Amino acid sequence: MAAMRIPKQLYQQIIDHCKKEYPREACGLVAGVKGLVTAVFSVPNVASDPYSNYLVDSTVQAELFRLMAAKNWELTAIYHSHPSGAACPSESDIRQAYYEDAFMLIVGLHRTKPDVRLYRVQRRRGTYAQARLLVLGDRKNGGGTLRPRGDDGFCRSWSGGKEFQCPTGRLTTMQSVLFPR
Repeated sequence: MAAMRIPKQLYQQIIDHCKKEYPREACGLVAGVKGLVTAVFSVPNVASDPYSNYLVDSTVQAELFRLMAAKNWELTAIYHSHPSGAACPSESDIRQAYYEDAFMLIVGLHRTKPDVRLYRVQRRRGTYAQARLLVLGDRKNGGGTLRPRGDDGFCRSWSGGKEFQCPTGRLTTMQSVLFPR
């Protein structure tokens, strides 16, 4: 699955949830079929420090997995927000990426307009790469396509100590991506 397609109203539901939870990190599950989102579920963040981490409530997660199985939906993505940081996976985000078949959608709230990015994360390798996010019915994005940034390399991918460009400048370690709160 090279891209995730999401109807505009479900995309907006994710953004609204993240804004509502601010300054805490919001989190939720995205269900769909073959990359087309059919449902978005806001889930309680039960992390010990919800202002800088997220942890999906395991009881709610199990209930939603049963619902998804009953409806023949897949876990398409797991989303969360970065209330004061960029929409780039942090070191803890990568460690928590247990469902490698699912995308990771991050909503950065550090700017006036939310920055929403989609990633494919390989936890065992400690790597990630930005994926295509298509917002269906959004004509402002050239027919609904949000493409990974290419020329500037902004949080596009990370593997080991390779340099990449992020809002704070050239970085060489994952720890440098952890933004101050």
